[in-house]
Amino acid sequence: GIPTLLVTAGFYAWLANSQGRLRLSYISLGLADWALLRWMFELNVTEPTWYAAIAGLSVLYGVKVDPALQDSSDRNNRHLLRCLALGLISLTAL
Repeated sequence: GIPTLLVTAGFYAWLANSQGRLRLSYISLGLADWALLRWMFELNVTEPTWYAAIAGLSVLYGVKVDPALQDSSDRNNRHLLRCLALGLISLTAL
């Protein structure tokens, strides 16, 4: 169930932090997103803004922590991904 997903997500977050392997935190993020989606489904949440927020915030997290996007030469890629994530959230809210 949802608690199991959250405990597993917490374990992967701890593992990523303790080993310094940030990409392991993507597993944690995916499990947390899955738990949120299941919880929203159980509550019969139909507002698309919530679903767009989960997707957009997950992309923003990836842009922030991914080592491949931290180089200064990837500035345009980071900007594009941030704009797409924020655009998804904003346009859905409109």
